[in-house]
Amino acid sequence: MLVSAVNETLRDNIFYVAAGDGAAPQYGAQVAQRAIEPVPQYVEFYNNSCYTLQTTGSCVGFDGAGFAAPGINSWAGNNLFYDNGINRPVVVNNGSGNTVSGNTTNSALDPQITNASGSYGFIADFEPTQNYSGGAEVPVWYDALGVAWSPTWNLGALKP
Repeated sequence: MLVSAVNETLRDNIFYVAAGDGAAPQYGAQVAQRAIEPVPQYVEFYNNSCYTLQTTGSCVGFDGAGFAAPGINSWAGNNLFYDNGINRPVVVNNGSGNTVSGNTTNSALDPQITNASGSYGFIADFEPTQNYSGGAEVPVWYDALGVAWSPTWNLGALKP
């Protein structure tokens, strides 16, 4: 997903890359200025899950690679990232004034997603069973299934 906007919020999204995907992206979401529009800023990227069974780059990039400029003055928190057993940063931050906190500390640790349907075809399939703790308070009160968050902050789009 390419985000080139001001005052945008992306939360409770699932970014999934299947094993053997021939077109795996560099990022689940890239925040960048495309051309003549304003530089993206005040973008909030909270409680998203990036589950890649093929090695990618990062979950989110405040990165202008291939575009005019990276996003600035934005936030990324409580994002869960698994990168096929490789430890990479959850957020690539090549912009200025961005706040990045409370995300996965080691993307090589598999959160053991439930995948109850066996197809990764439903949002409920992406509920983690391990390696999902360590989040920080962010201004998001419900997960993708409408369940209220407790004072214990978990990572990703779904609360275990």
